[in-house]
This record gives sequence, structure tokens and C-alpha cells, in this order.
Amino acid sequence: MRCEVQDSPNHAVPLGERLLEWVTDMRRNRSRCVTTECLMIMGARFEPRLLSDRSERAASEYLRRFHLRNRLSVRRITHRGTNQRSEMENVASHSKG
Repeated sequence: MRCEVQDSPNHAVPLGERLLEWVTDMRRNRSRCVTTECLMIMGARFEPRLLSDRSERAASEYLRRFHLRNRLSVRRITHRGTNQRSEMENVASHSKG
């Protein structure tokens, strides 16, 4: 099953491309740490079927493969200066999408 996001009636953007664009924006332009949990939140926002049509474990596996395909490192919050997940949810609600 290939997840796609409808931007307009005639244009479908694959979920992976949309997530990669979001990760790149968050890491480069906003200097934010993007965790697997953040990817899960944004993946569900971009494509609700990510969680509704799959178990949580299957969605996590999709995101693990997404990391591998795009050669992304797994980011973990390691100190107080890094934004917490609740702050990332606020950022996610204000980002494009």
C-alpha cells in the first residue's frame, strides 16, 4: 500500500516525500530535533490512513524504513535545551499542511 496525500484534486504527493520535506525544514530552518514520535504525529496529520489502516507497530516499521530509505539518523532528545515532544506538537500544528 502506497500512502499519498492529496494537495489538490489532480496532484498526489507521496507521504514519504512530504515527511522528508517536513524533516528537512525542521532540521535546517528551525533547528528542531525530529524524533520518531514527531514523525508519527506528522505522518498521521499528512495521511490519516497511516494509523487508521495499520497497527501502531506497522506504522512504526513504515517510519523505520522511511529513516533507512532517506538515510536519516534517529534523533533523540538528550538534554534540556532540546524541545520536548509537546512543543513539537505545537510546531506541527503551525507548520504547513
